[in-house]
Amino acid sequence: MPYKNPAVQLEYQRLWMAARRREALDARGNACQSCGSGDRLEFHHRDPTEKVSHRIWSRTWEYIDQELAKCDVLCSICHLQCTRPLLRAKALAQPRDEFGTFVKAPAVPRIGPTSAPSHTVPEVAVA
Repeated sequence: MPYKNPAVQLEYQRLWMAARRREALDARGNACQSCGSGDRLEFHHRDPTEKVSHRIWSRTWEYIDQELAKCDVLCSICHLQCTRPLLRAKALAQPRDEFGTFVKAPAVPRIGPTSAPSHTVPEVAVA
């Protein structure tokens, strides 16, 4: 049943999903599998190609467990150390222009006064 106040509903959903995330972390030891820290824990997909979605906390526990079976629990520092080489390789594979800056899309020809189509109305001779 929807709430009358959307802000109240959003806050409830945020707290509910945070509690489910905490419950999943508790079930997996609540510590980084690399260094043992318990601060700022994140789920790291061992194989990023198997990742279905990061929006799993509102799903059923069966779905959550299935997705988290592909993950390791890491603190944010260890997670960054794991993913940095992957992110760097991905960034280096992106196309660049002659100046070395990333090119996100093919260049679009600019429309200027010389290349713009003529939208003038042809003159009609008045007799």
